[in-house]
Amino acid sequence: MSELALHTHESEGCLVVALAGEIDTTNSAGLVAELIAVIETATGPVVLEWSDVTFCDSSGINTVVVVTRHARTHAVPLALAGVRGRVANVFTLTALDRVVPLYPDVEAALRAFSAGQQSSG
Repeated sequence: MSELALHTHESEGCLVVALAGEIDTTNSAGLVAELIAVIETATGPVVLEWSDVTFCDSSGINTVVVVTRHARTHAVPLALAGVRGRVANVFTLTALDRVVPLYPDVEAALRAFSAGQQSSG
């Protein structure tokens, strides 16, 4: 089973969910459930921080799609931050970067939300 850790904190009116580890078929269903719970209780924008995600397979891509749809349904603005390396390549190849906004880091995502450049879709 792949290790994946989540840490949640608030920053500048946004809920930041930091992910660390690998996202694959062994943990993606649990991650979807956790992130949907975050979306359903969010009172403002949500930023998923991926800077410490070292691997993401197709189930991880599906996780992002499902969570993005759920966020849109609940009118919760959502962005991803810190997607790097091979994981970033996967996001680009699958055009996921056209489905959900990607920022180089959390600070850039927070600036976009505070400037009103984000919407719930």
